[in-house]
Amino acid sequence: MDRTDSKPDDDSKSVIYFHRAYKTVGPSAAKYSLTKILILMGLLDVVIILFYSYIIDFMIRTSQTLLWYLNIHSTVVHWPYLFRDVDILDNNAPFPGPLFSVIVCVVSIITVFFLFYWERLWRPLAIWLGYVSLINTISAAFFILWPHLFPYLIVDFSSLYVHTELGIWIFIPIILGLALHHLPSNTGEKFFLTFFILIYSIIFGTIRYILFLYILYKGSFIFMAALYFAFGPFFDFIYIVGFYSIYVSKLAIAHKFSLVKWRWLF
Repeated sequence: MDRTDSKPDDDSKSVIYFHRAYKTVGPSAAKYSLTKILILMGLLDVVIILFYSYIIDFMIRTSQTLLWYLNIHSTVVHWPYLFRDVDILDNNAPFPGPLFSVIVCVVSIITVFFLFYWERLWRPLAIWLGYVSLINTISAAFFILWPHLFPYLIVDFSSLYVHTELGIWIFIPIILGLALHHLPSNTGEKFFLTFFILIYSIIFGTIRYILFLYILYKGSFIFMAALYFAFGPFFDFIYIVGFYSIYVSKLAIAHKFSLVKWRWLF
């Protein structure tokens, strides 16, 4: 069969309505004041800044208790941050031995090449696993060549993690206030969504902190870089965007027939 025979007719393009592919918020959404939502989000940020030491104390005490049940003894260290000291955890996580570092390096390199050639694996997952393996490769190579130069301890990791989490908690109301204000829904609903994501972040951050300290205590410092760069703050942006996307999708479905709240892009 001639390839030219399979070429689609130019007239077929007329049935593909490209101008119906996208929707935007209609003019009626202008009545939802940016000032109102930013004031509410600003008040939420003020509460976080005033009481962040209590939130972090909850995270640290919960983590210490659960780690104790896992037979991991952690000590509380006072660390300066912003207007007052906060508590963080420290423990005696081990440095990796030479043999373990070589094993991790070899396994990580093999994993990178395996993922590169395994076409059946879902590409986003393959890229993600390759990213984690690449970080582990670099970390293991460092401990093979210069283990005595590694400058961090658990207390440094804890400090960075807790401070990053607090920054994200302050960031959530601001960025969501800007992202939600133009959507056709009431201000209370937007505030509830922001508050829910904030509570989720605190709970998720606490559970992740426990897992991080457990892995570092059992697996050594060799996994510190991968834990922070692959499963640290990057994960926070994933669930923030995820919840926002779910909310916008449900909102779009609920008002899909409303020509006042939504309009097509022409």
